[in-house]
Amino acid sequence: MRMINDPDDAADALQNAFIKVFKNIDKFQYQSTPGAWIKRIVINECIDHHRSKKVQFEDIKDHDAAEEVEIE
Repeated sequence: MRMINDPDDAADALQNAFIKVFKNIDKFQYQSTPGAWIKRIVINECIDHHRSKKVQFEDIKDHDAAEEVEIE
């Protein structure tokens, strides 16, 4: 909840992180504690969530603009 303020989005990110943990448990190499490894996966999932929600702006010049309308 500290990284994602919306409870529903936080729950989704946590669920996705644990799915990644269980799918990749065989890749855990015991170079750190299991808790630290899981925490890193959760943090990365939160970062990915923020990246997916980022608004992409495009320059107006790249699009065909409609004719300008004068308001009287």
